[in-house]
Amino acid sequence: MPTIEDRLQPEIKLISPNEDGNKEYIGKWIGDPVTKEKKLGLFDSPKVKGTLIQDLEVKGDLHQLTIYFDGPDHDLVSAEFWKSLDAKGKWAIFHPMRGLLNLNLSRAVWEDEPVRSVDFTTFNTNWIEGLPDGTEVSIVELKTTLDFQASEANLSAVRQLESNVKVDSFAQYRAIVGAVEKAVNTIKKNLKKIENLQIINPRIEALFRGIESTISNFPPDITALGAQFSGLFESIGLSQNNSISSIDNFTTFADNLAIEPDDAGDGGRNSAAILELNLSLVNAEIAKSVILPGIETREQAIEIATKVNDYFASMINRLDEIQEFFYDTPIESQFVSQSGSYSDQLTANKLAIKFLLSSSVNLKIERRFKTKVPRTPIEIAWTELDGPGEIIEVDGILLDENFANFCKWNNLHGDDIILLSAGTEVRVFI
Repeated sequence: MPTIEDRLQPEIKLISPNEDGNKEYIGKWIGDPVTKEKKLGLFDSPKVKGTLIQDLEVKGDLHQLTIYFDGPDHDLVSAEFWKSLDAKGKWAIFHPMRGLLNLNLSRAVWEDEPVRSVDFTTFNTNWIEGLPDGTEVSIVELKTTLDFQASEANLSAVRQLESNVKVDSFAQYRAIVGAVEKAVNTIKKNLKKIENLQIINPRIEALFRGIESTISNFPPDITALGAQFSGLFESIGLSQNNSISSIDNFTTFADNLAIEPDDAGDGGRNSAAILELNLSLVNAEIAKSVILPGIETREQAIEIATKVNDYFASMINRLDEIQEFFYDTPIESQFVSQSGSYSDQLTANKLAIKFLLSSSVNLKIERRFKTKVPRTPIEIAWTELDGPGEIIEVDGILLDENFANFCKWNNLHGDDIILLSAGTEVRVFI
């Protein structure tokens, strides 16, 4: 019977996408990790031991491949391989252990150290394994579906509030007022970070006044309150013009939202319901935010997808911890986390992640390398980015776009703009 030694191929073969002419590269490979992650929906019911798990299949495998080129012409082969990494599309990779893989490159680092490793060149690369050709939903369709599902998650958060809140006494009413005031104050503090707030500021101010008016009446109109919070978060989302900063703003708000139930009765349940509403609306707006501009590279798309996933997990964990606070109370007074909105919230979250990973295929690839000799940034920019770019204005100064981008990517200032010393690590996005 064949052993693992018999099945293990001595080399790794990589064939570039059609755009690059399907060039073939043969390299050495020692061994690297592949990451697999499940998409799971978790739900904890009061007074029931254990967790209900909804298995939503697996995400695409993430491969980290370290590839070595050796031989008398390894420097020339490495230079050609480096250029081929610019090509868009899937690579056919014949892995020494796993056979044929169809992967999209997300990041590549050229470890060019001829003094220490004159006999070989090393590339550290990250890849994503996507669905087979013909099975992907188009980005346009996915965007439309995501926008619709995020709106559904928004509506389900409002309906969840209506089913959770009780306002039969002044104690229950005061709990709502206290939680709403904390949420509004946290939102107002967070709004100071938003650059384009003035565009829709009148609408936001009107919603703040509406919320204040609603909670000034006993009993308050809970349906109106939920709709006002929903409109508030949607308005804040409309003022965002960058995906990365939008997600950071909404996540920061959620982290700073200090609403905790003071008791395990109906008052505490009302406080928990206001917290749940705000966290759920944040989840819906984060899902919408991934459609905004600002994500320029595949590596950024993966990082943002991780953030989106982490927010949802932290939201569920936080609400589950509050749910445990009510375990010893009568069943009619218990707080059950997202009993009617979980499915919509989860779907919006997973569609946002799917959109990021699917759209990442068309984004730029990050490349890093070290300069062998002193080089000028403008020469590197023109060499790596196929010559001069358009003339653009930066802080009142006319600059070549490729040179300006290279300086921005590498945070160059002062004398570094003129000359970089040998051994300086730089990055470009292709």
